[in-house]
Amino acid sequence: MACIRDMVAILRSHGKLFTGDNVGDMARGWLDCGFSPTEADEWCEIGVWEPAIAAEFRDAGLTPYEVNETAERLYEAKPENGCPIYAVCNGDASIEGLIKAAKGAAK
Repeated sequence: MACIRDMVAILRSHGKLFTGDNVGDMARGWLDCGFSPTEADEWCEIGVWEPAIAAEFRDAGLTPYEVNETAERLYEAKPENGCPIYAVCNGDASIEGLIKAAKGAAK
């Protein structure tokens, strides 16, 4: 199992949004959701700061690349809605919509 110290280092490298008020708790959250530091880093790179959200995308069969490509496409179509990934992580938008859009694009 990945070391919490490695996960903390990854999260810190992405900044305060990814560490929350307690970087140790956030690191444990990523580990508890089954992510290695490398996998968490890939999700953080596209702006996913909530491990449970990343786990839902992963469990839906999506990669960070697919989620990011879909989010960019949705943002370009309606920039006034803001970043879809941010909205989902912040609880302002449903993850189901982004998952559905990503799966539709993959066909």
